[in-house]
Amino acid sequence: MTQKMPLLFIWHGSPMNAIEENTYTQSWREIWKKLPKPRAVLVFSAHWITENETRIGTWSHPSMIYDMYGFPSDLYKVSYHAPWSPEISDEIYESLTQSGINVLKDPNRGFDHGIWSTLIHIFPEADIPVIPISLDYYASPESFIKLWDLLAEFREKWILIVGSGNIVHNLRMIDFSHSQIYPWAWEFDRRITSGLNAWKNTPLWNEILQFQSWGKVSELAHPSYDHLLPLFPLMGVSSHNDRVEFFTADIDMGSLSMRSVLWNE
Repeated sequence: MTQKMPLLFIWHGSPMNAIEENTYTQSWREIWKKLPKPRAVLVFSAHWITENETRIGTWSHPSMIYDMYGFPSDLYKVSYHAPWSPEISDEIYESLTQSGINVLKDPNRGFDHGIWSTLIHIFPEADIPVIPISLDYYASPESFIKLWDLLAEFREKWILIVGSGNIVHNLRMIDFSHSQIYPWAWEFDRRITSGLNAWKNTPLWNEILQFQSWGKVSELAHPSYDHLLPLFPLMGVSSHNDRVEFFTADIDMGSLSMRSVLWNE
């Protein structure tokens, strides 16, 4: 029997995936089959970015945040109302503060589309408490690794940690004709993948933390790196014993990596 919960980094792409049937939503359901049922899901979404602070959602009835514009009306009717567990929320909050993370409770934070558009496929019954936590945009990758390395106990407490973002995310250069894949998108995705396949704390793995030194490849892959940030807490919580598995290793519309990552002992 699995002794620890897996870890999951999932690309969330277009919010339309919440209501569409395609290869990617099918892959999310395949991931669901590989996951034991957790006590709760702790989610880092690229759409909850804070500055010089970390917040944890503590709203007993989280609202839906429709943080996108110009989509069909049916998308704004999607609801994902997971149950609330103040006990688990307090447990996570206490663990964070005791580990030295200055975290603030946010009683007004709902579920953004990085959460609901993916979990609606992975846990369609919506019967597991979901607890969002923000990402400090100004925290370094190394600081994420150090802090979250201390919190590997979450996995042993049967809490699934999910990062929702994209390994490559450049909306400015999307190719709506689907006729090309930019070389820099392939290169950035390849370098991240190679690092994740390496042992934790090896030079190749640590190279991911230096992604901002990769020059133009990095600048093009992430004009702003909010969608890469959810990867770093998962890297911190991962262990040397984890096997890494990839799903849908595609580059879509030239500049979006559709790669999801599962860590499992």
